[in-house]
Amino acid sequence: MNEEHTRHLHHDKIPNVDIRKRSRFFTIWLIPMIAAAIGGWLIYQSFLTRGIPITITFDSGEGIVADKTLIKYGGVEIGHVNSIKLSDDKNSVIVEAMLEKSAGDFAKKGSQFWVVRPRLELRGVSGLDTLITGAYIKVRPGKGGYETNFGGMDKPPFGDPDAPGLHITLESAQLGSLSEGAPVLFREIEVGRVEGNKLSKDGKKVQIHVYIYLKYATLVRKNTRFWNASGISLTAGLTGIKLRTGSLTSILSGGISFETPEGQKEKETAQNGDIFRLYDNKENAMAGGIPIKIRFITGEGLVPGRTLVKHRGLTVGKITAIDIDESLKGVIVSVLIKEAAAQLAVKGSLFWVVRPRFGSKGISGIDTLISGQYIEVRPGQGKLSLIFDGLERPPLGDPTAPGLHILLSARELGSLSEGAPIYYRKIQVGDIHGHELSEDRATVLIHLYIYEKYAFLVKRNTRFWNASGISVNAGLSGIKIKTESLMALLDGGVSFETPGDGARGKPAKNGTRFKLYEDYESAMAGGIPITITFKRGKGLEAGRTLIKYQGLVVGKVEAVELTQKMDGVIVSALINEAAADLAREGSHFWITRPNFGIDGLSELDTLLSGSYIDVQQGKGKPQKHFTGLAEPPIGAPDTPGLHIVLKTKEMGRLNFTTPLLYRDFEVGRIEKVGGQAVL
Repeated sequence: MNEEHTRHLHHDKIPNVDIRKRSRFFTIWLIPMIAAAIGGWLIYQSFLTRGIPITITFDSGEGIVADKTLIKYGGVEIGHVNSIKLSDDKNSVIVEAMLEKSAGDFAKKGSQFWVVRPRLELRGVSGLDTLITGAYIKVRPGKGGYETNFGGMDKPPFGDPDAPGLHITLESAQLGSLSEGAPVLFREIEVGRVEGNKLSKDGKKVQIHVYIYLKYATLVRKNTRFWNASGISLTAGLTGIKLRTGSLTSILSGGISFETPEGQKEKETAQNGDIFRLYDNKENAMAGGIPIKIRFITGEGLVPGRTLVKHRGLTVGKITAIDIDESLKGVIVSVLIKEAAAQLAVKGSLFWVVRPRFGSKGISGIDTLISGQYIEVRPGQGKLSLIFDGLERPPLGDPTAPGLHILLSARELGSLSEGAPIYYRKIQVGDIHGHELSEDRATVLIHLYIYEKYAFLVKRNTRFWNASGISVNAGLSGIKIKTESLMALLDGGVSFETPGDGARGKPAKNGTRFKLYEDYESAMAGGIPITITFKRGKGLEAGRTLIKYQGLVVGKVEAVELTQKMDGVIVSALINEAAADLAREGSHFWITRPNFGIDGLSELDTLLSGSYIDVQQGKGKPQKHFTGLAEPPIGAPDTPGLHIVLKTKEMGRLNFTTPLLYRDFEVGRIEKVGGQAVL
């Protein structure tokens, strides 16, 4: 009993476990664990096969469809478009695409993406497969680091630089009718094609990228010449009509030909990246030279293929083409300068057309009546230049030509013209090469060229005067007419002389500036410059009004100008050196004009000779600036003679011109009226 009791007690202490509940609990959690494991495995597998997301920005989304448009390389699908949307500024479209994991080499900097669409060209139809499958995006891999954002291209890029063959660049002033895919010909056989074009960095030239097929690459040497074989060329002249055409393909889509000049030693084979010049035609290419362009206002008389470019009588080039300027304000003349004269194609060179010119000196450029007009050039000294502005007339004299080159300064040009003669004692010793305004536009600068053998005649103190036209001086003593030679009357002219015997004075140097006087008298008078300010300038005339002292001419008015406050005039005058003592403190200047009074007409001579400036001498220090008087001053008390004062209750007809008579003989004059008269 004890044993049974003990066993019973032990059984009561051991808990009862429900094995069915444990099994049910394990089953419930096992299923999620298995699902999680499967999901993790699927995620892992998805990660291993997941593609690379990229973004491509295009100007247009035409033909691109989300979840349909593919990305291809070499005809093999490597990705697809997920979505397409407009950019924030609405100026472009953003394409979000996915590249396959195996296409990781395309997610690099430098990769190029473009849309392939049907394209109709003269050479055929490209992208024809897209008519069935739809447009797709094509890619060319780059070689940079990892990148996922790209800028799409509107058209296929230039040919693959890694493709076997020769890749070179041709440079031209304009593209012409050349287009992508245009053939490159060698003896009418296609050996390559044009892959693309672009402007140079400075925007002055067009760069044309050319691909030569591998089996023809050795035909291109370092000295090979390329020319435009596009379209039809028609040249007409006195010798007949010349028609030149290329192949039908080159006429329609453009084309390029090349050849290595015969007689020249073939240089080494061209290499990838070499740059060649593209000539306008075969003649220019084989002739060699430097192509330049010159702008002229008119192309009258200029003929492509015939009009020459000359320098000192030697032919240095030829016009190859003439086109209208885009602004329609002139023409662009294409010229080929010979390689031997390459130093002419530099900045500073001057070009002008030589045409027949009729003048008083005869006919210049008479040879052009037979041979035709030509372009003359004066070389510059700058760097290489390919574009120039042509001159309408010959430029100023060549500063390097032997002889003396000087300047004259004048207030106005008058009848002087380019080519006008320069005289020394009626012998022509030079000519005028041109004229221009000074920087401040206050004077005219006239360029003179003195022939080498006469250069010694010009000294630093030489005087020049205008020898043009006819000079007429009328007075009570009669009329004086002075003329120069017939040539000077027609073309104008300048004469010069050195005061004294002409042997004194230092020789003038190139660039020395002289004053141009209006006539011989003014030039040889020389003198001391002074200025006189008057309230009124009536009757005063620059270059004509004289200055007198006791009836003798002692100077002349050079210029008459308003004061800054517009309250008077400033007279610039020249006092003769012999009368230098008049330019002193205390000297008085006043204008003598015709005077009409009750007692008659005084200063009658001024009706013919004009008003003049009278002067009373002072005795102070030298002075150059004076204030003019409105009327004659009272005579100085120390002037030789007798000075007396008359008093009267009535003035009557007395005035400052009334003479003092003794037995009807004039022995004095009244110097002032008003308050008292001084005799």
